[in-house]
Amino acid sequence: MCSCLWSPVEDLNILCLKNVNPGLHSMSNLDQVHALIEHYGPTFFFHLDEIYLPSSVPWFFENGALLYKRGEPEGQWVDPSGSNFPQGGRNDGEYWMDLLKDSMKKKIKKG
Repeated sequence: MCSCLWSPVEDLNILCLKNVNPGLHSMSNLDQVHALIEHYGPTFFFHLDEIYLPSSVPWFFENGALLYKRGEPEGQWVDPSGSNFPQGGRNDGEYWMDLLKDSMKKKIKKG
């Protein structure tokens, strides 16, 4: 049962959203989910004069993101898989990303 008086501690009893039986034939398959996303998903329209366009993270990494380390004047290219990022899960300020310093900087900003 769903209610607007739900508190974070209580468990909602919504069996239709919990796939407790993977053999249920009423559950959506992947093709149906993709069709729903395509039909109801957002569509973005950009102004003709828009200068900042979206780009994927791998594209950004491949086209000009540099990884800098404190004390080293030169940045290194970021691997698209992120394998050369520092590990540890905390921001200690030792590493940061920036754009190239040449004409590629304009291309990166435009996406």
